[in-house]
Amino acid sequence: KEGSHAMTILIILNMAVYMYAATYGVEMNLSSSINNVLCIIPIVSTYLLPVMMIYNSASSVQIILAILLNLFLLPITINKCSKIVKNGILGYDSKDGGTK
Repeated sequence: KEGSHAMTILIILNMAVYMYAATYGVEMNLSSSINNVLCIIPIVSTYLLPVMMIYNSASSVQIILAILLNLFLLPITINKCSKIVKNGILGYDSKDGGTK
């Protein structure tokens, strides 16, 4: 149940970022300081950075920073989420050896 709530929040966040990048991100000035910061954040950069690249408003420094930040946060995210899945969903921490 906790896993489904987390996934629902993540899906809604993902959809909101996509709608921002697809509608407001294109209509707004893509070289604004808000978009320059948002294009580096891992979830947002998936949508906003390609749009900025299409309109030729992304610099190579932004692209490199987004890739490096994604590569840095990926192992941390996998390590943190695997503990949550193992303990919360699969129930390996219970004494009877099965699910909770």
